[in-house]
Amino acid sequence: MFLKFNETLEVSKQTIQKLSPRDRRVIEMRIGVRGEKPMTEKEIAKEYDVDVRRIKTIMNRVWKTFNETKKEYERTRTSRK
Repeated sequence: MFLKFNETLEVSKQTIQKLSPRDRRVIEMRIGVRGEKPMTEKEIAKEYDVDVRRIKTIMNRVWKTFNETKKEYERTRTSRK
C-alpha cells in the first residue's frame, strides 16, 4: 500500500523518534537536513571513523524501522475505518 505525502511525513517523524541518537544522525547526514548537503555512506563512515559496511548496517536498520512503523501506521489507519 502506498502512503500519501502527509502520511509518509507522519511515518517518517514516528520513525525518527524511535531511532537511537547515532542512527538518527546517520540518516540526517545521509539525506541532508537543515540545509546540509547529503553525504555518501563513505563520507559518513569517514566522519565516524568506521567501515562503510557499518554505515550500511545502520541504514538497513533505519529502513527496517521505517517499514515496521509504516505497517503499524497502516494497521491503525485501517482499524479506524
